Order: sequence, then structure tokens, then C-alpha cells
Amino acid sequence: MARLNGITETYWASMKEDDKLKWKFFSKGLVFFGTLYLTKTGFLPFDYAVAAATTIFSMLIIESQRTYKRFSPKLRKRIVRTCIFLGTWGTTTIGILYFSLAAASAASGALESYNLVLSTNPRDLFKLAILIPIFLVVIFYTPIKIFRELHIEQIIYRLPHTKLIDLLVKKKFKADSLLSFLNFEYAIIASCTLYSIILTELVRAYLSPFIKL
Repeated sequence: MARLNGITETYWASMKEDDKLKWKFFSKGLVFFGTLYLTKTGFLPFDYAVAAATTIFSMLIIESQRTYKRFSPKLRKRIVRTCIFLGTWGTTTIGILYFSLAAASAASGALESYNLVLSTNPRDLFKLAILIPIFLVVIFYTPIKIFRELHIEQIIYRLPHTKLIDLLVKKKFKADSLLSFLNFEYAIIASCTLYSIILTELVRAYLSPFIKL
């Protein structure tokens, strides 16, 4: 029966109603304004979307764990599955974007080092015919090979997925004191804020060659 309790449910139930209301407003405001203030691409619709998405995700975890046992079994499963899905694929998306950016930068540097000049000269055309297949291998095959050899999918997908299951399904952590309660909720807020910062910085890096942000 202990596993039916939310991570923070025991401590949350012991709090006064006045304190609950104050903390709800404070935590929600902290997430939204924190992500909105710290994540800036200059493209307001995207900035607002990221701030709203991270706020919703963090509040979904925090609010559900405060009163987890009160929900129906069906709703509990949906909430947990949604949190695990969003958390896992959010991390995976960041990992793929970061790795792709690094691979593109490396490929671009390799191409620039050859200092190719378009010309109808036969020698230049022959050089270009040799370098194009090499370049295609560099930008497609090599990153995939490195990705698999370093087992990056273990870091960006399997590890977050496993840890979220440990946290939300197996309930390996319980916040039954003020310190553990604050640690859990601040950790969720900080993680979502950090995620939004990393995401917007990656988007800025991808769009900067095309759009001045």
C-alpha cells in the first residue's frame, strides 16, 4: 500500500491549507517566470511555448505526486506513462539535437579545410568527384557509427527512462520531511528550467545561420 502514496503525498497531507495554497502559487510562478526569463531565442511564440510546456510538465509531476492516491488507478497509470514518455523523449530530443549539431560542425569544418573552389577545370572536377563521396560518408556514416560505438542511446534514452520508472513507478524515493519535500520539488523545477535553457540554446545554434536571433 505504501507504493500507492505519491512521493510527496505524506508530507503534503500534513501541511496546513494556507501553506499549501501559498506554495502552489510560488512553485507555479517560479517555473513559468524562471523558464520564460532565462530562455530567450528572440522568437516570442517559441519562448512562450517552451515556458508553457515545461511548466505543464513540471506541474504534472509535482501535483500528481502530492495527491496520487486520490486518483483512480486508470488516471494514475495515464499520468505516470505521460510523465515517463515526455521526460524520456524530451531528454532524447536534446541528446539528438546536441549530437547532430556537433556532427554538423565537424563536417562543416572538414569541408572548409579542403578549400573547395567551383571550377570547370578537369583537375578541380576530379578532386570534387573524390571529395564528395568522402564528405557524404563523414556527415552520414561516421556520426551513426560513433553514436552506436559510444552507446549514446543508453545515456539519452535508456538511462532517463529507467530512472523515471524508479522514481514514479517503483517509488524508490519518498519525501516525508520538509527537506526531502523541498529537494524533490526544487529538483523538478530546476530540471525543467535547465531543460528549457538547453533547448533554446540549441535552437538558437540551429537557426543562427539563417535567422538573426
